[in-house]
Amino acid sequence: MRRKVGFVNREKPLRTECPPDAGKACNGALRGYTDRVGHLQTEDGFHYSGGGDMRSARTGWLMTAVLLVWVVSCVQPERAEEGPKPVAEAKTQALITKLKSDDSKERVAAAVALGKAGDLRAIGAMIDALDDPQESVRDALATAMGKMGPDAAKPRTKATARGSVHIRWGAMRSLGELQPLHQAGLKDLNDRRVPVFLKGLKDDDWNIRWIAAISLGKVKDERAVAPLVKALKAEDNALVREQIVGALDALKDRRVTLELMESLRGADVKQRATIAGALRKVTGAKVEQDTFDAWKAWYDKTK
Repeated sequence: MRRKVGFVNREKPLRTECPPDAGKACNGALRGYTDRVGHLQTEDGFHYSGGGDMRSARTGWLMTAVLLVWVVSCVQPERAEEGPKPVAEAKTQALITKLKSDDSKERVAAAVALGKAGDLRAIGAMIDALDDPQESVRDALATAMGKMGPDAAKPRTKATARGSVHIRWGAMRSLGELQPLHQAGLKDLNDRRVPVFLKGLKDDDWNIRWIAAISLGKVKDERAVAPLVKALKAEDNALVREQIVGALDALKDRRVTLELMESLRGADVKQRATIAGALRKVTGAKVEQDTFDAWKAWYDKTK
């Protein structure tokens, strides 16, 4: 039960409330206040009386302000617990239904609208819809999920390890496009998604390796340096190699040059050409030979 109180010695009684779970503390504060201002009365007739001087107006009003701030801080959490409005929930459900429309344009529009709405309850349905036969719909869904914030990263992380290639590809792409709400949350987000991308570099399907390399280039995490260099040396697909080199270049890490140079040791002719090409892109150097010794000599002159 909330207890409303009013200061009966004022022309316009000031009223406030004590939350049920803070009754003792609130009543104690009110009782201490009466020591300054005199008498106050609760709405249910209970009286507090103090022995203070009524002429101490300045001190009394100061304590009143402090008391009001404290009570409001106690009441505020109750407002934060209010759930989403039924109208918003109905709108989300209607958009989810449209993801199954026979019209691909309507499915694209629904995906875009869900991304703008940001209702995380739609993530599961959006992940399932990534199996759509239309590439435009899959792209729209991945982009939309990437805009919905990091709070739903867990279901997307799980989706990268199950289902069709389309679902895994879209979930991984959306993870790469996620941005933390604040800089302090970047490490936590990367701790969850970088291992997923590194695992994707070893996938049997080149589409997954391709999007994993792109994602690592976007997040620019230093843990990816050695795995990317190793993947570059072993990769047979030219499209994937191109994205791996791009990711290494995006990292702008001195270790990239050192790791690439070291990987020239024991590499065959084809591998050396790939690695040396990556070194030229990353460093901007014009070393003609694709050997470790040639690049080591260049490095010693420039370091």
